[in-house]
Amino acid sequence: MRPEKFQTKKLAAFIRCHKIATLEQLQGALGDPTRRTVFRKLETMSYLSSYSHRGMYYTLHGIVKFNSEGLWSGRNEATFGPAGPRGPSEAGEAARQVHLLWTSNEAASFAATK
Repeated sequence: MRPEKFQTKKLAAFIRCHKIATLEQLQGALGDPTRRTVFRKLETMSYLSSYSHRGMYYTLHGIVKFNSEGLWSGRNEATFGPAGPRGPSEAGEAARQVHLLWTSNEAASFAATK
């Protein structure tokens, strides 16, 4: 059997060290393999992609600690949810709706003072 050219443990170590990474960073960590090779390696691990930033950031499930809203933010404010890039969890969606409600109430209060 051929030796493994692009090692999964190298990829896992890189992500654990940096917490989150882009596809380009993961390719560099493995020695510039194709995108498909990186995704094949990620599929063997329990990984998440961000639902913010158009899913361009990746992390491992063991790194994230979701808050009470079911969300976790890494550096660059990339946000991860259990649903991955498909969108925020129900709790995250509820938090977004509360924020929108608060913002619209704040705008109404501001308008009333003018």
